[in-house]
Amino acid sequence: MELNATQISAITAICALAALALHESRLNPKWIPVFCGTFGGVIGAVMLYVVADFPLNNIFSALEAGILSGLAAVGVHQVYKQAGK
Repeated sequence: MELNATQISAITAICALAALALHESRLNPKWIPVFCGTFGGVIGAVMLYVVADFPLNNIFSALEAGILSGLAAVGVHQVYKQAGK
């Protein structure tokens, strides 16, 4: 099984954009990582059933990849933010 980096990174990008939108809506920032992990898991599960050549073959793998991709969006943002200090 070979993971398609484009599909997995798409989940990260979607979660990052959603997190930016939530940050602008004045949501308490401590909830953004929870939202990104949950939203990434949902996107991963949806992609399992919608995308024809999705590389993962069961719901647990899709949820795991989605959650990790959502949390990676938070991590990338924090690296960028902390490097600017």
